[in-house]
Amino acid sequence: MPSISSDARFLGVDLQAGWREARKALQGIQHWPVVAWLTPDVPVRLIRADGTESMWIGGRELAKTNGKSVSAKCVAIELPEAMVLRREIALPPMSAQDVKGAAALEAISSSPFGKDDVAWGHVLTKLSGGGSRLEVAIASRKHISQTIEQARERLRSGEEPEVWVRSYGSAPPLVFGGFGEGRRVSVAARGRRAAYGLLLLAVVLGAAIAITPTAQLRLRAIEAVHAYDDIARRAAPAVREREELLRSVEQLSALSEVLAGRIEPLVLMNRLTQVLPDDTALQTVRLQGNKVTIAGLTGNSS
Repeated sequence: MPSISSDARFLGVDLQAGWREARKALQGIQHWPVVAWLTPDVPVRLIRADGTESMWIGGRELAKTNGKSVSAKCVAIELPEAMVLRREIALPPMSAQDVKGAAALEAISSSPFGKDDVAWGHVLTKLSGGGSRLEVAIASRKHISQTIEQARERLRSGEEPEVWVRSYGSAPPLVFGGFGEGRRVSVAARGRRAAYGLLLLAVVLGAAIAITPTAQLRLRAIEAVHAYDDIARRAAPAVREREELLRSVEQLSALSEVLAGRIEPLVLMNRLTQVLPDDTALQTVRLQGNKVTIAGLTGNSS
């Protein structure tokens, strides 16, 4: 019995692989400077290792609050430096997915913790020479859980914090994966979708404004055609009467011409009687329009 493969293929092309590549390309477009501004920076309240709090937006610290709560959609906990093992790697230019894989490989290979206990975060810094510096922070998940529990009283009910380690340089903090960072990603994604929607609406409105004059001219032309057709329909009886009147005038003109060139027989006979002498005998008279032909006998033909 032949088996049914679950691979989605068309003409030998792996559609699933094609979709993954297309999705990766679309995700990469979101980081282009042209469209990156559409993704909003989510404010994060950071509970520092020394007990103070500060507000972070877009990977930058805005202000210390000295223990006062800062209104933010997300919260993060900073790990003490004693709990963190740091590693730095020089990397050539590569994609974000490859950078993430290199960070995972370095964390697993350098970790003194067990495979199921290791957690890490990374941040990539672009160098002026064209390369990049990858900073990796490694810590124990058990220690991270203990730190979260110690700060639980400073968290809202049901709030899952992110776990951060600040970078040595000016780079954004290192975010450990597998904790509360998904909320910030989802909030940013919702803001990005809203921005895309507003941008699309602006494009549609701009296109509508651009085509409005043309649409108005077209509507006016259509209205003019309809008005002309209506006037022509209402004027049709008068046009027919005018044509009949013109035909009648033409017929009367032709009849008038015919009548104007006709010679009355009685008038002609009276005229001939007066003109011809008594010794003249008229034998035939022929009328053709305005032409008269006579024949007869006379002693004086002139």
